[in-house]
Amino acid sequence: MAARPPASPAGSPVEPYWGEIPRADMEWLVSEVERGRPWREAVTSGERAQLSVKAPFILDVRRASWILDLAVKPEPDVLDVGAGLGGVAAGLAPYARRVVALEPVNLRARFIAERARQDRLMNVEVARASALALPLRPASFDVAVLSGVLEWVGKGSRDPGGTQLQVLRAIRRALRPEGVLVIGIENRTGIWFFLGRQDHSYLPFTSLLPRSLASLVTRIARGHPYDTYTYTHFGYRRLLQAAGFTDLATVLPIWSYNAPDFLMPLAPGPRAELEAELLGAGGRAAKRPRLRRAHVGLRLSQTFANDFIFLARSGPARDPGWLRRALAPRWSSYGLPGRAEDLVFLIRNRSHPTLIAFSGPASDPCAVLRVSGAAAGRNGGEGDPQLFSPARHEMAALRELASCLPADLAVALPRSLDLVSAQGHEIGVTSYVAGVAPTLPGGPPGDPAAAAALGALTEQALSWLTAFHRVLAVPPGVARDGGRSGASGPEAFEWPELGSHDLLASVAAGLARAPGGSALATALRERIPAIPLGRIVRAPQHGDYGVSNLRQRPGGGLGVIDWERFGRVPMPGFDALHFTSYAILCLLVDPRTQTADPARLVSELLEPGPLGRAVRGPLARYLAAQGFDSGDLPVLYPIYVAAFIAEYGADRERRGIVSAMRALFPAALERCAPAASGGARGSVAVDDRPVPGRR
Repeated sequence: MAARPPASPAGSPVEPYWGEIPRADMEWLVSEVERGRPWREAVTSGERAQLSVKAPFILDVRRASWILDLAVKPEPDVLDVGAGLGGVAAGLAPYARRVVALEPVNLRARFIAERARQDRLMNVEVARASALALPLRPASFDVAVLSGVLEWVGKGSRDPGGTQLQVLRAIRRALRPEGVLVIGIENRTGIWFFLGRQDHSYLPFTSLLPRSLASLVTRIARGHPYDTYTYTHFGYRRLLQAAGFTDLATVLPIWSYNAPDFLMPLAPGPRAELEAELLGAGGRAAKRPRLRRAHVGLRLSQTFANDFIFLARSGPARDPGWLRRALAPRWSSYGLPGRAEDLVFLIRNRSHPTLIAFSGPASDPCAVLRVSGAAAGRNGGEGDPQLFSPARHEMAALRELASCLPADLAVALPRSLDLVSAQGHEIGVTSYVAGVAPTLPGGPPGDPAAAAALGALTEQALSWLTAFHRVLAVPPGVARDGGRSGASGPEAFEWPELGSHDLLASVAAGLARAPGGSALATALRERIPAIPLGRIVRAPQHGDYGVSNLRQRPGGGLGVIDWERFGRVPMPGFDALHFTSYAILCLLVDPRTQTADPARLVSELLEPGPLGRAVRGPLARYLAAQGFDSGDLPVLYPIYVAAFIAEYGADRERRGIVSAMRALFPAALERCAPAASGGARGSVAVDDRPVPGRR
C-alpha cells in the first residue's frame, strides 16, 4: 500500500527544498491534504496563486500515456525516479503491479503519498531517495522512468555528464533483462531554444552554446558553471549506449513530454498523419502555408523537436505490450491488414486516449482504438463500472447507427469492429475514416473569401446534419429505443409542445454536476424568458460536431468521427449551434494567443456580423427543419452554452474550451432578450429564400 514518508524530526535543520511550487505554498498544500482535504480541491481552490498556475501540470497524468505503446510484460514493476508531484506515478498505476515513486524532497514525497492514498492507488509505494544513491536490488524492475530528471542529476557536479552516466548505469542494473528505461527530456537544439526560451540554467540560448562557453555565461550571470546538460538526439543515443543500453527507440511528444497532445514514433506513416492533422488544427489554414508547413516539419524532426521520449533497453523486447497482446487473437477477424503484434500507434491524448493504428511504420492508418477505464481498473473511482466509458458508448452508438442509417449516410461513419477488455480497460476498435479535416481561409475575418468559405462549409455540414437527424427523428408521441439518446422513461418521448423553460430544465440536471454549474443554472432561469417553442423534433445529438471532427473524404462527401458523446446532450439543435460557433471561432481566434473576444463571437452570430450572415442561412434552415423559429436563436444560444458546460465542465482535459465557454455565457445571456420582446416571429428571408416559421 502507499507508504507515507517520515516527516523531519522536531528541531531538525530545515531540509533542502526544490520544485515547481514555492516552498511556502508546498508546505500549505501538504498541511491541507494531510488534514484530510481532497488534494484536487486544495490545488484548484485558488487560495495559493502559484498552485493555481501549476494546477494543470499537477492534475495532468498524460505524461505517462506512453505506457499504452510500451512493449513490456503484463503488470510490470515500475520505478519512477524523481517522482515530483506524482503525476507520472498516478498515470502508470492502472497498468502496473507496483509503482515505486522515489522522491528526495520530503514535502513532495509526502504529497505523493497522500495523493495516492486519497485516489486509492494502493499499488503506489513512496520512498525518499536520491537518483545519485539509488537503494535498489539488481534486476528488480521491468520499467524505470526518468521524466524531467536526467538533466538535473548533474547539478552541482564537477562532471555533469559523468554523473548522468553513473545514474543511467545504476538504473540499468536495477532493470530486469527485458526491462526498459523511459526518459522524458528536452532536445538541446529544440526550435524553441532558438526562439529565446530559457533552458535549465534559466538563461536563453545556453543549451545551444558549446559547454565551455555556456559555463562562462552562467558563471558571469549565475555564479556557477553550466551543469544541467541536455543533448541532441545523437548525443542522447551515444550517452545511453555508453550506459549499456543497446536497443533504443524515440517517440516525439507534441509539444512537450510534460503535457503531450500527441505521442509520435519516428516513423513515416504516423508522421504524415500527424503533420496533416497539425496543419489543419484549429480549422483555419495558415496565412503563409509554406512557412507553416516548414515550421511543423521542423518541430516533427529529430533535429529541432522540442522534446524527446527515449525507450532504452539492454536487448530487444520480446513482449508486444498489453494493447497489442489483447488485440492479437482477434485482429484477423476485423478484415484489416497486417498483424496486431506489428502495429505502430500514433497516440492522441484526451481524457480517454485515442490511438491511430498503422499496420506498419510506413503504412496508412487502418484503425482507431479508444481506451477507457473499466470495472477492473485500479485507479480509484476510475474503475467504477457506473462511470462513463467512451469506448463502450461509442461502440454501441456506431452499431445502432449502422443498423438504421441509409448507405449514403452510414458511409460517413467509422465501423464498429470490436470492444475488447484487457488489463482493467476497455478498448473500442473502429475503422479509420480516411480524409482531411476541412480548413477555413487564413486571412482576416472580414475577408469576403473567409465568409464565403465559412458559408459553404456550414451549408455542407448542416445539410448532412439535417439528413442525419431526419432519419433519427422521433415521430410525435412515440418512444424511441433508449440506446439512441441514453434516456429512458418520459424523457425518451418527443415533447408535444416545447417551451424555453422545458429546454432549460433538460440541461439543468447536467449543469448541476459541473463545477460552478448551479450558479449558471440560476442565471438561466432568471434571464431566459418563458416562451413556447412549438413541436420540436427530438433527435440524438453527436455531442461534438465541430470542424475538427469532420473529414473531407477522398471520394467526396463528409466523414464524421468521434462518436463517444453521441446521444448524451439532451438539447435539440445543439450540434448545429456547436458547429457554427466553433467555425466562427476558428476565424476570430488570434493565432498568436489562441484567444478570441467572447462578446464578438456572440455578436457575430446573433446580430449578425459578416461571418454570422454567412452561416445564418444554413443555420436557419436547419433549425426550421427541427421545428424552431429563426427568432428563437437568442434564447437557444445561452442554453446551448450551458449544455456544453454541462457535458464537458468536469472534463479536466477540456479546461481551455470550457473556460472559453464560461466567458461566452454572460455575453450570450445579455442577448437573450430580443426573442422575449414580442418581435416578429414566423417566416423570415435568409439568402433570398423563405424559411418556414412555426409548424
